[in-house]
Amino acid sequence: MIPNGWQNISLGKIIRLGSGSTKPDDLEKTPSELKKIPVFGGNGITGYTSSSITDGENIIIGRVGEYCGSVHYVNEPCWVTDNALMTREFLSSGSPKFLSYLLEYLNLGKLRNKGGQPLISQQPIYSIHINYPEKIEQIAIASIIEKWDRSIELTARLIATKQEQRKWLMQQLLTGNRRLPGFAGEWRKTHIGDILKEVKRPVKWDENHLYQLISVRRRSEGLFQREHLYGSQIKTKKMNLAKTGDFLISKMQIVHGASGLVTDEFDGMHISDSYIALRSSTPKIFDINFFNWLSKLPLMYQHALFSSYGVHIEKMTFNLKDYLARHIKIPPTIDEQQAIVKVLITSDHEINLLRTQLDALRDQKKGLMQQLLTGKVRVKI
Repeated sequence: MIPNGWQNISLGKIIRLGSGSTKPDDLEKTPSELKKIPVFGGNGITGYTSSSITDGENIIIGRVGEYCGSVHYVNEPCWVTDNALMTREFLSSGSPKFLSYLLEYLNLGKLRNKGGQPLISQQPIYSIHINYPEKIEQIAIASIIEKWDRSIELTARLIATKQEQRKWLMQQLLTGNRRLPGFAGEWRKTHIGDILKEVKRPVKWDENHLYQLISVRRRSEGLFQREHLYGSQIKTKKMNLAKTGDFLISKMQIVHGASGLVTDEFDGMHISDSYIALRSSTPKIFDINFFNWLSKLPLMYQHALFSSYGVHIEKMTFNLKDYLARHIKIPPTIDEQQAIVKVLITSDHEINLLRTQLDALRDQKKGLMQQLLTGKVRVKI
């Protein structure tokens, strides 16, 4: 059903597209005084250059690869690479901003070819028919949706700022460069093996038992529940029980930061024999939560790398004995360790709350687009 006052029209009568150009010769990843014009690829800005191939309002659509069909609106001089389609001409007097939201809502990625490398061309886009309001209503609709875009952008920036602040806090507090109020005394140097010990809890194998398997993400991003499998579905018949307070290390992926702490959420689940579990050998003196945060520092990544062997980084094997022999510095008291952990957890909690807020804003934007861009809800002009 066409909303009152709208017309049904094909996109080919509204916009004319063409491929971008090859990457500029002077492409740089970060902007400078001489190179501050953004270079757009299929997934937004990929770098900066000193010249442009288009000016003013433009709609850029990912043409090839993973981000095929993604939509970006720009209103400034820019360069567009041949990984994207760009506006050559607006054939109607409508609002380019409104049209960019409409194209985003239409999910152009579904038009990509089925075989080989993902690719999208102009003709399938031109053939789409849409319900199209008058320009004055387009501008009003775009203005409303844009408010959510601004909130999304501001929240994303705030998250990035908070992440940088947390990174700084970690570097300062986990190395003793900056002390929290009320704590003094020299940090002590110790072998990792003096404060942590390996634990194994082999489970009795049962082909009919349903095992809850957990894994560790790379880049210190924590644990996740991988899958539930019956014993008969698992090839390697060696499994260990994980308990809250275990620090898990992936033997094959630790060089990429695949380590993390077992929390209550994962207590009693199972890990394969490709994982090492470490615990504090003296819980009243050393808090394993402190080590979990410490493990995220570049120094600890370096320790893991130097304790691994192999000819290719993707096939390196971890040497626990070597790792446990390496030195770290820790606060002299468990009270200071726990105080540092509390500060970092608070920072982490703030970031997670902002991420939840960001997800909510994105969901609200989707709802708005579904209502306004289809004419189900009309804007009063």
